[in-house]
Amino acid sequence: MQFSVNRILSYVIAGGLLVAAPFANAESQCKTLPQDACSAAPGCAWVDGYVRKDGRQVTAYCRSMPKKKTQSAVSSDKAGKQG
Repeated sequence: MQFSVNRILSYVIAGGLLVAAPFANAESQCKTLPQDACSAAPGCAWVDGYVRKDGRQVTAYCRSMPKKKTQSAVSSDKAGKQG
Protein backbone atom coordinates (compact mmCIF):
# COMPACT_ATOMS: atom_id res chain seq x y z
CA MET A 1 0.00 0.00 0.00
CA GLN A 2 1.47 3.30 -1.04
CA PHE A 3 0.76 6.55 0.80
CA SER A 4 1.06 9.93 -0.82
CA VAL A 5 2.74 12.83 0.94
CA ASN A 6 -0.58 14.69 1.09
CA ARG A 7 -2.28 11.77 2.84
CA ILE A 8 0.53 11.49 5.40
CA LEU A 9 0.41 15.24 6.05
CA SER A 10 -3.34 15.13 6.52
CA TYR A 11 -2.94 12.37 9.14
CA VAL A 12 -0.25 14.37 10.95
CA ILE A 13 -2.37 17.53 10.96
CA ALA A 14 -5.50 15.67 12.11
CA GLY A 15 -3.52 14.03 14.91
CA GLY A 16 -2.16 17.40 16.00
CA LEU A 17 -5.66 18.85 16.13
CA LEU A 18 -6.88 15.96 18.27
CA VAL A 19 -4.02 16.49 20.71
CA ALA A 20 -4.48 20.27 20.86
CA ALA A 21 -8.29 20.26 21.14
CA PRO A 22 -8.48 19.66 24.93
CA PHE A 23 -6.09 22.56 25.57
CA ALA A 24 -8.06 24.98 23.42
CA ASN A 25 -11.25 23.95 25.19
CA ALA A 26 -9.65 24.43 28.62
CA GLU A 27 -8.88 28.07 27.87
CA SER A 28 -12.30 28.88 26.42
CA GLN A 29 -14.31 27.23 29.23
CA CYS A 30 -14.07 30.43 31.29
CA LYS A 31 -15.29 32.84 28.60
CA THR A 32 -19.02 32.32 29.01
CA LEU A 33 -19.22 31.96 32.80
CA PRO A 34 -21.14 34.47 34.93
CA GLN A 35 -19.29 36.07 37.85
CA ASP A 36 -20.32 33.62 40.59
CA ALA A 37 -19.53 30.55 38.47
CA CYS A 38 -16.27 32.11 37.30
CA SER A 39 -15.10 32.73 40.86
CA ALA A 40 -15.87 29.12 41.80
CA ALA A 41 -14.25 27.55 38.72
CA PRO A 42 -10.63 26.43 39.07
CA GLY A 43 -8.37 28.11 36.54
CA CYS A 44 -10.75 31.03 35.93
CA ALA A 45 -10.59 34.62 37.16
CA TRP A 46 -13.15 37.43 37.05
CA VAL A 47 -12.00 40.74 35.56
CA ASP A 48 -14.02 43.79 36.60
CA GLY A 49 -15.09 46.25 33.94
CA TYR A 50 -12.85 49.25 33.33
CA VAL A 51 -12.21 52.20 31.04
CA ARG A 52 -9.15 52.02 28.78
CA LYS A 53 -6.79 54.96 28.26
CA ASP A 54 -8.46 55.69 24.94
CA GLY A 55 -11.81 56.06 26.74
CA ARG A 56 -13.32 52.80 25.54
CA GLN A 57 -15.48 50.96 28.10
CA VAL A 58 -14.59 47.30 28.71
CA THR A 59 -17.32 45.20 30.31
CA ALA A 60 -16.51 42.72 33.07
CA TYR A 61 -15.66 39.19 31.94
CA CYS A 62 -14.33 35.81 33.01
CA ARG A 63 -10.92 34.69 31.75
CA SER A 64 -8.58 31.79 32.22
CA MET A 65 -5.82 32.40 34.73
CA PRO A 66 -2.34 32.97 33.33
CA LYS A 67 -0.02 29.99 33.15
CA LYS A 68 2.64 29.93 35.86
CA LYS A 69 6.24 29.87 34.71
CA THR A 70 8.45 27.01 35.77
CA GLN A 71 11.43 27.81 37.98
CA SER A 72 13.88 27.32 35.09
CA ALA A 73 11.89 29.72 32.90
CA VAL A 74 11.88 32.34 35.67
CA SER A 75 15.65 31.94 36.14
CA SER A 76 16.37 32.32 32.43
CA ASP A 77 14.13 35.42 32.24
CA LYS A 78 16.08 37.06 35.08
CA ALA A 79 19.40 36.15 33.49
CA GLY A 80 18.33 37.68 30.17
CA LYS A 81 17.24 40.95 31.80
CA GLN A 82 20.48 41.53 33.71
CA GLY A 83 23.24 43.51 32.12
